[in-house]
Amino acid sequence: MNAEEVRLSLARAEREPPNVRFLLLTGFRRMEGLGVKRLWLNTEEGSVRFPDTKSGAQTRVIGRAAMDLLLGQPNIASPYFFPADWGEGHFIGVVRVLDRLCASAKLDDVTPHTLRHTFASVAADLGFSELTIAALLGHAARGVTQRYIHIDEALRLAADRVAEEIDAILDQPERAGRPLRSRHQAEPIRLD
Repeated sequence: MNAEEVRLSLARAEREPPNVRFLLLTGFRRMEGLGVKRLWLNTEEGSVRFPDTKSGAQTRVIGRAAMDLLLGQPNIASPYFFPADWGEGHFIGVVRVLDRLCASAKLDDVTPHTLRHTFASVAADLGFSELTIAALLGHAARGVTQRYIHIDEALRLAADRVAEEIDAILDQPERAGRPLRSRHQAEPIRLD
C-alpha cells in the first residue's frame, strides 16, 4: 500500500481520534506523541521540548494545526495531553485504535510508524529538503551542518505547511489529488 492510499483511506474513514491525528500532524514516534506532557509544550516557540527521546533531549517544532489540537484537549488534571484510560500514565492503546480505524477504512498493514512515513512523504511532496524533514522528525544529527540546525522561521514554516496540508486532507479528502510516494522509491511502500 502506498502513502497516497493510506492518506485517502484515512481521510474517508470515520473521524480519527485526536491522538492518531496528532501523530499524523507531527510525524512524532508513537510514544513521543502519546506521551507529550503539557509542561513540554512551548506555545510561543511552537515546539515540544522532550527531555528524552530515541536521540536524546530534543526540541521539535510543530505546526499550528498540531498545536491547536493539543490546546483543544480537555485538561482533566493529567500532566499528559493524551492521558491513559485508567491510571496516571499516558494513553498507550493507539495500535488498537488505529486497527479499528483502518478496519473501517479497509486498510491493511498500517502501523503508527506508517503515520510517521506519511508525514515525511507529505513534507517531501511539498518540496522540503531531506535536512528539513530530518529536523522535523527528530532524526539524530549526522553531520557537522546538522549540529547548527535549530528552530528558526524556516523550520516553523515547514512544520506549519506540512501539518496544514495533512489537516486539510483529513478534513477534505477530495483535496488529496496528487500521489504521495517515498522519497526513496516510486513503487508502493510496504510500511511496518
